[in-house]
Amino acid sequence: MSGTALRSAIAALRAGRPIRIDGPCPAAVLAVETATQELLDLVDPGHLAKLLISGERAAALNLANERDAADPGAPVVLDHAQWLDAANALAIADPGRDLDRAPIGPLHPVTPDCVETARAALDLARSAPPAEDLAPLVAAAEADPDDLQARFDLANAQMAAGQRDAAADSFLAIVAKDRAWNDGAARAQFLKLLEVVGLEDPWVSAQRRRLSAILFT
Repeated sequence: MSGTALRSAIAALRAGRPIRIDGPCPAAVLAVETATQELLDLVDPGHLAKLLISGERAAALNLANERDAADPGAPVVLDHAQWLDAANALAIADPGRDLDRAPIGPLHPVTPDCVETARAALDLARSAPPAEDLAPLVAAAEADPDDLQARFDLANAQMAAGQRDAAADSFLAIVAKDRAWNDGAARAQFLKLLEVVGLEDPWVSAQRRRLSAILFT
């Protein structure tokens, strides 16, 4: 997966949208932290989706008596159950909810059909920084205006956090500074941001005019 594709996938997960991981075992992935039950019903109308967690999380849930769940380095799949909806999936995956949630189960851990696909899915979910983690990225970008990589990292994080105005400002700042930087990555990602928002949105038209003003002046 290219750097641009990776960042787009992270942004999609942070926005609560599904992504597809291709390979020997293709899979559609939603992040439990941002997915809604309505979207889950659309993506999985047959209600067959399983829950992917890390080996560490499986051990914390007292699933370590299962050999496949005992390896901290191996992702673990929990078989689907009738009670496994979006809210319960989040309660299982989020350690911060352990003291508040009611008993859930039974849980049936199994080995993923494709460990590499499972690892990729977990890595993507972990790579999306929450909004409260943007401060270091802001500081890095402001510390050196010529560090376009730092500005690009910030822009992608802002996009992932749903901060479309800030993300647009950051992407366009890079284009204004050096439109050819990283093979035009900032412009390409800016256009992806517009697609995510929706091309019919008046905000998108305004942003397109901003881009044109930079490119043709």
